[in-house]
Amino acid sequence: MLFASVFMVLWVLTSRTSGQSVTQTPSRLAIKEGVAVFINCTYQYSGVAYLYWYVQHSHSEGPQLLLTEYTGKETGDAFFAEHLKADKTFHLRKEAGGLSDSAAYFCAVRDTGFLSPRSSSGRGRLDLVQSDAVFQSHPEISIAEGQDAILLCNFSTADSNPYLFWYRQFPNKSPQHLLTKTRYSAADQNFAPTKYSGTLNPETKTVDLKIKDVSLQDAAVYVCALRGNNQLHFGAGTSLTVSPMEE
Repeated sequence: MLFASVFMVLWVLTSRTSGQSVTQTPSRLAIKEGVAVFINCTYQYSGVAYLYWYVQHSHSEGPQLLLTEYTGKETGDAFFAEHLKADKTFHLRKEAGGLSDSAAYFCAVRDTGFLSPRSSSGRGRLDLVQSDAVFQSHPEISIAEGQDAILLCNFSTADSNPYLFWYRQFPNKSPQHLLTKTRYSAADQNFAPTKYSGTLNPETKTVDLKIKDVSLQDAAVYVCALRGNNQLHFGAGTSLTVSPMEE
């Protein structure tokens, strides 16, 4: 049997995403190997949207880009999707599913106003730039309840003003945005500023996450991400284990 877990997900990249929503159905799909795969994705957004599909094969690793509306054309045995702007849909399809396709699939929408595409000009010219990547060197950390936790993240990019993000993911749930950091923004963009804070150092290319007064409910996988070249690049994630406070 082939199992593909699909979740509703909203990638909140900046505070300007108010009113944006993404809905996926079904919530869980079980099919036989060789049967066609169809995952519904509809969205609501008042502006011009840019669509992505991400895939996550294991809870211990971050989501990876599967396709975009420009790369998701039908190519035989691969996944494909067509952005129907009038219907506001971006359904994911594959002619025949395989055992290796068992994973969680996330549909994402982003305002094209946030895009900063790289461009080059000149004939016969080759530009070499630093690749976009995220590194989380500690796959697991353990901390006692009530202490503060600091999660480390290194990144590489040629962008002079990169956008960095931290997400939290519980088992069988979609990633939840915690905060956004940019070089020229002094304040964190997050939903719980008294709980989470980030430190971005563009020189050393680190963006560490601090979680204050850790509780048992904070046990989860924390994933660092970088926006570069019109897509999100995720780290492998750090699993935070919280031990109860001794009485």
